[in-house]
Amino acid sequence: MALDKWASKILTSLHGRKLGIDDKGFLVGTPGTRHPLETVTAASTLADSGVSVITSASAIDTTLTAPPYVGCEKIIVNGSTYANTVNRSTANGACSIYASTGTEQEGRKITFAASVRPSLHLVGITTDQWGVVNSGSTVYWSVSTST
Repeated sequence: MALDKWASKILTSLHGRKLGIDDKGFLVGTPGTRHPLETVTAASTLADSGVSVITSASAIDTTLTAPPYVGCEKIIVNGSTYANTVNRSTANGACSIYASTGTEQEGRKITFAASVRPSLHLVGITTDQWGVVNSGSTVYWSVSTST
């Protein structure tokens, strides 16, 4: 599909005819979006949006704070071969992780399996709860109710 396929549908122009809003309120004209990217090599608090790639030289525990707004997206990539964990924040901005995997609905910790490099796509379903959008097989990660 041509990148400018929807350009003729722009009703409100934001940058000439290169970027605008169509009659349904969608942004038109961009070939994609950029997400903030951080590389994590040691235990730390992850950014509350964008992409975090964990590239540690050993297993580490990181912390994830609450979504800053409903609909916010967060992608976590375990870029190392270690069983890294992502713990929910319990301080201001405390949160939980909702994964429709049975009883683990108020998750407190995500554990990535060792020896694989899985990713996890989360979306803020409330301002104190992340929901798992798409993650591939749960063989590569798990959500637990304990910390």
